[in-house]
Amino acid sequence: NTSAAISSIWQAYISMPIYVWFVVILTLVGNCVVILWRCTRPASQRNNALSVMIVNLSLVDFLYGVHLLLVETVLLGPVFQGIVVRHGLQHTRPTVDGPVCTTAYFLSSLSYAGQSGAIFCIAAYTLLSPCYPFQSSTKKLFVAGSIIIQWAFALAMASISTFCWSRQAF
Repeated sequence: NTSAAISSIWQAYISMPIYVWFVVILTLVGNCVVILWRCTRPASQRNNALSVMIVNLSLVDFLYGVHLLLVETVLLGPVFQGIVVRHGLQHTRPTVDGPVCTTAYFLSSLSYAGQSGAIFCIAAYTLLSPCYPFQSSTKKLFVAGSIIIQWAFALAMASISTFCWSRQAF
């Protein structure tokens, strides 16, 4: 059926890249606005614990946007164009090796582990704040320590998954 084939092409190869580009632009621009907004605030608003954690979460989300940009422009863009233009309805499997794929996989793993860590830090801070209501030095130490641990964990998990586990999966 020709209409089913055209609908399939539209859903898989035209609407998906449009959706991914929308998410890429929204992610990159939105997180840049949040980071710039938070960093240009007066020092009294910029240096509080919640503001630092929001900037941290926006930075991790920005890395996810870079990952999506890399995947869309370098990996999926040519695949979508090649399938539609050269092969019609034929499906080809993109390659999953090389430095671009490794970088994309690393950024994906880093952003997922970083997002989980950032959300955990915000939740832990929210739960611990009532315990230390007037101890700002304890809160600042907690925020600094939790962000350092979060990034160390995210880098370790991304490195392990990219350079150890991913080679066994394919």
